[in-house]
Amino acid sequence: MLHSLIGSEDRLKILLHLVQTKKSYLTEMENALGIRLFAVQTQVKNLESDGIVQGWSEGHRRFFGIDPAYPLRKELLALLRKALTLGIENGSRPGRRKARGRKKVAVKAVNGKSVNGKANGKAVKSAKTAKKK
Repeated sequence: MLHSLIGSEDRLKILLHLVQTKKSYLTEMENALGIRLFAVQTQVKNLESDGIVQGWSEGHRRFFGIDPAYPLRKELLALLRKALTLGIENGSRPGRRKARGRKKVAVKAVNGKSVNGKANGKAVKSAKTAKKK
């Protein structure tokens, strides 16, 4: 929902991360968000050129945070905090279910051979039944 407003799901993740952590550096964002470093660099550069994010150096690291001089800072922070409280972070949409994967079938090894059971995990073929076939 918000990623269409913000323009990118990665950009949304970065902004939500910066709201939660106040400041962060690129590798930390990469690790925390599971986004490739190049994508983080690109999105942070775009946010910085738009005046939304500000960068500064501390020692050997370059940190980034929401720019206090950004004119819509209050509104942006309120929107992002609201998204966090509603659980909308990382592009998820409220009211929609995640797609379910396939059910796993129980497997039992008998005399070195695999014997498949039922999907609900109840009856798994016995060793005698497996030997007869």
